[in-house]
Amino acid sequence: MDWATGPLIVGWIFVLIWVPLVVVTQRKTHPRALFTLFFAELWERFSFYGMRALLVLYMTKVLFEKMEQGEADALSYGIYGAFNALLYGTPVIGGMLADRLLGFRRAVIIGGFFMALGQFTLAGTIGNETAFFVGLALLVVGNGMFKPNISSFLGEFYDKDDPRKDGGFTIFYMGINIGAFLSPLTCGYLGEQIGWEYGFLAAGVGICIGVFVFWHKMRDFDDKGLPPKPEAIHAPMFFGLGGQTTVLLGCLLSIPLIAVLLSQETVVSWILIVAGIGILGYLVLSSVKSDDQVSGQRLLVVVVLFFFHMIFWTLFEQAGASLTLFTERYVDRHGIPTSQFQALNPFYIMVLAPVFSWIWIRLRKTGKEPRTPMKFVLGLVQMAAGYAVIVWGASQAGEAAIPLIFLAVMYLLHTTGELSLSPVGLSVVTKLSPTKVVGFVMGTWFLSIGFAHKIAGELGKLAASPKDGDAGGMAAFTDMYWTWGVLVVLGSALFLFVLSPILKKWMHDVHCRELQLGAQDAVRAGRPSAALAVLTQGALDHVVQPHGHLAGELVAVAGGLRHGRDLLDLVLEPLEGDLCLVVVDDLVLVSHAEDPVPPLSSAVRRPGLSQPRKISGRSRPCGRAPSSRERPARPTSPRTGPRRPRR
Repeated sequence: MDWATGPLIVGWIFVLIWVPLVVVTQRKTHPRALFTLFFAELWERFSFYGMRALLVLYMTKVLFEKMEQGEADALSYGIYGAFNALLYGTPVIGGMLADRLLGFRRAVIIGGFFMALGQFTLAGTIGNETAFFVGLALLVVGNGMFKPNISSFLGEFYDKDDPRKDGGFTIFYMGINIGAFLSPLTCGYLGEQIGWEYGFLAAGVGICIGVFVFWHKMRDFDDKGLPPKPEAIHAPMFFGLGGQTTVLLGCLLSIPLIAVLLSQETVVSWILIVAGIGILGYLVLSSVKSDDQVSGQRLLVVVVLFFFHMIFWTLFEQAGASLTLFTERYVDRHGIPTSQFQALNPFYIMVLAPVFSWIWIRLRKTGKEPRTPMKFVLGLVQMAAGYAVIVWGASQAGEAAIPLIFLAVMYLLHTTGELSLSPVGLSVVTKLSPTKVVGFVMGTWFLSIGFAHKIAGELGKLAASPKDGDAGGMAAFTDMYWTWGVLVVLGSALFLFVLSPILKKWMHDVHCRELQLGAQDAVRAGRPSAALAVLTQGALDHVVQPHGHLAGELVAVAGGLRHGRDLLDLVLEPLEGDLCLVVVDDLVLVSHAEDPVPPLSSAVRRPGLSQPRKISGRSRPCGRAPSSRERPARPTSPRTGPRRPRR
C-alpha cells in the first residue's frame, strides 16, 4: 500500500462503517425520506466534487499545458470561477421551474440526467477544448435543476418550526460531505495516477447511482414533490409543446450559449452583476411591499445574510482553485496526489457534523443556542483563523516546503466554520421564506455561492505565479490569503456582529417555538432551572402564554423553586409591560423594569450562587412589550387586594 492507494482504501472502509452507523442511530428520529435524499445527494456530490478535484489540475497540466505557468494559472482560475458561478447561479431558474411547473421530483431527475451527460462528455473528450466547454455547460444545466430542489424538497418533510429540522439538515449536509470525501480519493486517484478520463468517468457513474436511488425510493415521499398543477405538465405551452417538453428543449438550447460564456469567462462577471442586482432587487421590493410585515422582514434577513454567506464561500472555495496549486507546489505532500487533499474538509465534516448537531440541540434545551446571525459570525471568524494558520506556516517554512500539519489545521478550522454557518443557513432559508417561493429563494441563496466562486476566481488571479517553486510565487499566495482571508473576513464578522440585534428582531418569533419545545424537554428531564433559562430567553409572554399546557407542566416544578408562586403567577396570568424576571440559578424573583436588581438577602444567598441577572420585558426578542399606556390594570387578589410582584 503506497501513499496514493492508502487514503483511497482507508476512506472507503471508513465510510462503509460510518454511514450505516448514522442511519441506524437516526432512523427513528427523522422521516424516511431524509435518508433517501441523503443517499441521492451523497452520490450527486461524489460526482461533482470528483470532477472539481481534477478540474484546475486538468486545465493547467493538459488543456493549457503549452502556455506559460502564470498565464495558464490565471486562465484556469477564471474558467473555474465562471463555471462555478453559473453552476450556482442557474438554481434560481431551476427552483422557479420546480415551484411553478415541474415539482421537486421531476426537477431532480431531469437535473441528474444532464449532469451524467456532462461527466461522460468530459471523460470521452480528453484534450479537446470545445468538448470540454460543452461538458461543463451540461453540468451547469443539470445542477441548476438538481441542486436547489433536493434541498428544498427535504424541507417539505418537516413542519416550519420542527425542532428536528436543523438536525435533519445537518445529517443531509453530512451526506453531501460523505460523497465529497470519497470523490477526491477515488476520482483524484484515478485521474492523476491512471488517466484523466477515468476520473471523470467515475464521477459520471456517481450521478447515475444518485438518480437511481432517488427514483427507486420515491415511495418514501408520499404525496410530496409532485407538480403544483399536474395538468400543466402536458398542457400546450410553446408551439403546441407541453410544459415539461418545453423545459427540456430550453435546457438543450441553453447548452451552446453557456459553453460560449465559459470560454469568454469575463462576460460571466457582467451577467452575474446584472442578474444579482435584478434578483436581489426583486426580493427587497417584495419584502418592502409585502402585506405581511413579518414575512417581509424575514425575507430581508435572507438578503442580508446572502452577502455574508457570499464572503464566506469566496474564501472557502479557494480550496478548488488557488489552494490546489498552492498545495501542489509549496506543501510537503509525502507523495499523496494533490487532488486527494480535498478530502480533508469532508472528512472533518463527517466526524464533526453529529457533534455540532448535538451541540445545537443541547444549547437550545438550555436556552443558550446562538441565533443564526451569530452562527454566521462564528463561521467567518473560524475561516479567518484557518488562513492565519497557513500564512503562519508559510512564514515558518521559509524557502522549504510547508509542513503538512499546517494544511490539515487550516482545513479543520474552515470545516468548523462551515458547520457553524452552512447547514443552519440552508435551514433558516426554509424557515424565513414564504412557502410559495421557497424554491426561488433557495435558488437565490445558492446564487450567493455563484458570486463567491466568480470572486474566488478573480482572487486566485492575484496569486498566479510565473514560475514553479519561485519564492515570490509563494509570497503572492500568502499575501492574498492574509489580506482577503484574514483581514477582510474578520472585518465582515465584526460588521455582522453589530447588525445581529436588528436581524434577530426582523426574524420575529421564528425560533420561539423551538425555545418552548426546549423548555418542555427540560421540564420532562427534571431540570427546571434549564427550563427557566429557555423561557426567559424567548420571552415568557410569547412562548408560555399562548401554550397553556406548558404552564401546567411547570406547576410540578415550581414548588421546588424559591418564590415558585411568582413564577406560577407569571405563567398563568398575562405579563405586564414593565414586569421582568430576575433569575439566579434556580431562584426566580419578580421585579419592575425601572427598579434596580434586588440584592440577594443572607437568607437566600448560597455559596457559588451566580449574580442576579435582570431580563426586561422591554427587550424581549419575540415581541414588543406593552407600553405604560397599553398596560392593563394589575390583577386583584381576593386575599390581599391589588398585588405587587414580590422581590
